[in-house]
Amino acid sequence: MKFSILVATMNRPKAIENLLASIEKQTFLPEELVFVDQSKDNLTKDVCDAYAERLKSRGLHFKYVRQDVPSLVKARNRGIDESTGDIICFVDDDLILDQSYFKTIAFYFNDPSIGGVTGNVFVEKPPAGFKWKI
Repeated sequence: MKFSILVATMNRPKAIENLLASIEKQTFLPEELVFVDQSKDNLTKDVCDAYAERLKSRGLHFKYVRQDVPSLVKARNRGIDESTGDIICFVDDDLILDQSYFKTIAFYFNDPSIGGVTGNVFVEKPPAGFKWKI
């Protein structure tokens, strides 16, 4: 079973750097990482380029795709079209993954009765602002 990571992002280079650092630390890496970037500048691409060779050296095929039309749905659909994996792991751009995240995901997909798996999310700093108080 081939796993792909799909990340749709827009204007969050620091978050992408944190995510890629956590992907680099994984005990098990999927075969492919697809980034669909909707940013107006090249800052996110620069971060991706900095990590691409290191991740490729560990066997991860790194694919960067630029999309001009900002839309999370369109970005995810484009990423699905670009992915070659049997299992696609949608990962938000602001996550920091536990080191065994993909190893655990892969373990559960060994059971043919499993159709989907998700991970736990721990919020280190609760959201603030007016809309979160409502």
